[in-house]
Amino acid sequence: MKPFDTARPLRGGARLALCLCLLLALFPAVAQADMGPKPQVIVVVEHPPQGEYYLDLLVPEGDYDNLGDRRAQYDPQKLALLADYREGGWHAGLTVGTRAPMWGDLQGEARGESRRHTFGYFGVPDRFKLLVATPEGGCGSPTGSIGSPFRPP
Repeated sequence: MKPFDTARPLRGGARLALCLCLLLALFPAVAQADMGPKPQVIVVVEHPPQGEYYLDLLVPEGDYDNLGDRRAQYDPQKLALLADYREGGWHAGLTVGTRAPMWGDLQGEARGESRRHTFGYFGVPDRFKLLVATPEGGCGSPTGSIGSPFRPP
């Protein structure tokens, strides 16, 4: 036998291990996770108007499309009221857009005599106002509605 005989072929298991090592080196696995608490705003409307109304957050800037395909599930006339509303450079965050993604529900969730509207994720602004599209077709921002989101520690 020669001192450095490398002519012996690799056996089945060794060949598989070598192939796996080459694949892992060429195509490393990358994992990304979205963990931890995110900013969130919960608006509770006590004694809401009779009929369907929409509540959105007025934000100072942004154009990230938060509704996407869900836009089709809402009344186009009320969405247009929210989208067209401007107040000193502020616009509807969920309807028109925010700086980063934000999820929420324009119609809210019934809770007895009140409705609960929840907005969350990275697009929740540091400062916001409330914007309401009423069943009668009106749209406006209630006086004194500037707020700040709850930011978990």
